[in-house]
Amino acid sequence: MSDGLPLKSQDEQHLDLIVILHYVVAGMFVMSGLSLVFAIGMIKQLFLVILKVGYDIDDLPPEANEVLDQKMPIVVGSFVALCWVHAGVVGWFGKKIARRQYRRLCIIFEVLHCIAIPVGTALSILTILALRRPSVKA
Repeated sequence: MSDGLPLKSQDEQHLDLIVILHYVVAGMFVMSGLSLVFAIGMIKQLFLVILKVGYDIDDLPPEANEVLDQKMPIVVGSFVALCWVHAGVVGWFGKKIARRQYRRLCIIFEVLHCIAIPVGTALSILTILALRRPSVKA
């Protein structure tokens, strides 16, 4: 019983699922960037341990204090920005797959996105397999 709604083919259902997975993975990258923001204090303590100074920040030489206080937020901010840009790109490609546009560009991105182990690799393989089907090409 289909309440007047047209039934979707299996390929369309798979592509819709892949779109949802792209949005989920994009959300994961946004959250991983946010986790870096909240982890700045722990990262600072890690650097103190690496410098073998201990946990007392007052014993640090001024140069190390400058690095930890001024340059570390820039480095962490850069990683956060990278995570968010990556999330935006993954979401954009999910949107293009949903609209059934730029199929060839989506395949190229998914080949490059295989580097993002393990989630990006699994999503990329599923997307490439779905987009390479003859019925999706048409």
